[in-house]
Amino acid sequence: MEGYVMQNNSCLAVRGEPLLFFSTKSEVRGLKVRSMEYFPVATDLPYSIGIGFDSLAGRVYWTDVEAGKETLLSAGLDGSGTTELVTNGLDMPEDLVVDEINRNIYFTDSVRKHLAVCSLESEGGCSVLISDIEQPRAVAIHHKKRLVMFTDWGSKPAIVQVAMDGTNRKDLVTDDLIWPNGLAVDEVDDRVYWSDAKKDTVESIHMDGSDRRVILDMVAKHPFSMAVFEDSLYWSDWEMQEIVSCNKFTGKNFQTLVKEAGIRPMGITIAHPLLSHSGPPSPCQGSPCSHVCLPHPLPSTGYTCACPAHLSLDSTGKLCKSSPQASTLLLSTSAQVFSLHPQSIGKTNNELLAVLPSPSLITSMEGNVVDSMVYMVNRGKNGTIVSFDREIDERMEILTGDQFGSISYDPLSNNLFWVDIHKMDVMVHSLSSGANLEVMTSTSSILSILFVPEKNRLLVAEEGKFTVVRLGDFVPK
Repeated sequence: MEGYVMQNNSCLAVRGEPLLFFSTKSEVRGLKVRSMEYFPVATDLPYSIGIGFDSLAGRVYWTDVEAGKETLLSAGLDGSGTTELVTNGLDMPEDLVVDEINRNIYFTDSVRKHLAVCSLESEGGCSVLISDIEQPRAVAIHHKKRLVMFTDWGSKPAIVQVAMDGTNRKDLVTDDLIWPNGLAVDEVDDRVYWSDAKKDTVESIHMDGSDRRVILDMVAKHPFSMAVFEDSLYWSDWEMQEIVSCNKFTGKNFQTLVKEAGIRPMGITIAHPLLSHSGPPSPCQGSPCSHVCLPHPLPSTGYTCACPAHLSLDSTGKLCKSSPQASTLLLSTSAQVFSLHPQSIGKTNNELLAVLPSPSLITSMEGNVVDSMVYMVNRGKNGTIVSFDREIDERMEILTGDQFGSISYDPLSNNLFWVDIHKMDVMVHSLSSGANLEVMTSTSSILSILFVPEKNRLLVAEEGKFTVVRLGDFVPK
């Protein structure tokens, strides 16, 4: 095998020392495997888990799962230039793997139940590759075959392989699995290694699904993350709180590499030029994709462009544009209206839609699922209900007064419900005719209202109770 030499019945790399990168929850570290020399990459982290390495750019990537601040980040080998790649659309990003050749990074999210992919070159370029995975955990790549492998330890545990563009999904292993936790691909022998944290086993199988072998049984106590290089298999063990290695064929030559009081190793990855600079040329090099470029399965030299969830491909199939089907979160300050896409993976961004003249105080807002219209209660100065067309930036006063509380829109009849905070009434205003009608009256303050178009009902919230209003009789003419 090119780049390797036989030494003491072991296949070793001719040149270059392998680097083991690992996360310890609060740190990302590197270890020179032969000289056993540590070096720090990032410290004082909230909660790092998954880890990967991009040797072309010399950057280490990791996932951080601090509650409410879930992020995918990277830094140089010396810890410099820390950069956030993904800050939006993450819930529990776990394992990750870098596709250096095609300049992408794949990662699992166990709460969102998907395998996602982000471009390393495009700002904010991410897309969901495989959705509806019950319990995704580990992910690995076979560069030479352009395959992505992932584990699912849901009710039907599986080790799954899929092409880098999300096609050709195939279950590689489904029998006798419980918690397939760690995953590693040996591209030299075309074998997949995995650990089962429930069975406490380490096993391997050929990429074609044949020759399944048990490497270790009841030796690994709670294996979490795995890596393979030369004739050695590496994994982090949660129960023993260490990183260990053994011979990948026999399970012998058991060795502890990392064990430190108070340190629980999480994700691990091995880096070496023989691992990264191998594989067919990328069809994505110089591609016109605006966000994510995904190579087609071999032997094709083609590619597919992919978009974040709130965008869709234009007619050329290359550029991502705004999607009318995408859901949008509208957020207001006292005088400004913004749109956000919290479900879309990428960089957190917001678009300023409107700025109301001073003095303004937006107290209630309602989107229109039919078109681009937004309705707002502005209690600044004299008080108004205003409509705002997001597409043409046009505003129009609908009603004036200081009595407006919560509002809700009915797309079925083009009616706008509003609360009269003085009279403690719910009113309905026809946007077609301009007519008004009282829907209900209360003896207590009405806090909020919500129209449910699927049921043609209006929910009314008062202090201590909810009221459901049937709307058949309340249609203003």
